Amino acid sequence: MSITWLSSRSRADNTTEEQCRITFTTKPKGIRTNAVLTRAFREIGKQHFRFGYDEDEKAIHLHPVEASEEAFKIPSLNGSNGQVTSGILWQWAVDNDLEGARVFGSWHEGHRSFIFRLEPTGVAWLKPKG
Repeated sequence: MSITWLSSRSRADNTTEEQCRITFTTKPKGIRTNAVLTRAFREIGKQHFRFGYDEDEKAIHLHPVEASEEAFKIPSLNGSNGQVTSGILWQWAVDNDLEGARVFGSWHEGHRSFIFRLEPTGVAWLKPKG
């Protein structure tokens, strides 16, 4: 008999996903990070980030920082994904027609941030729009 044992960390450490992803969620309101992004935050030793939007580049920046009043917090970096509950992030997504969207990105060394480009193909929808 061959048994493969899974642990609570198995999905986060063994995911086949390669891209960082955030999903703008409605229940709860905020954003969810995928296992790749959560693991990346764990590897750089940061649990807090600043959220920014570059209108010229049409890109979201998640900039890892130390804890502060201006920073958002991923509650746990030990699981497979993180849920950041925030009415401000949710309202920003609604105002920018991104409610329910998945946005793909990667680390950008020059900016020292994770960058999620909204155009041309960086957004996937959880549900058909309309």
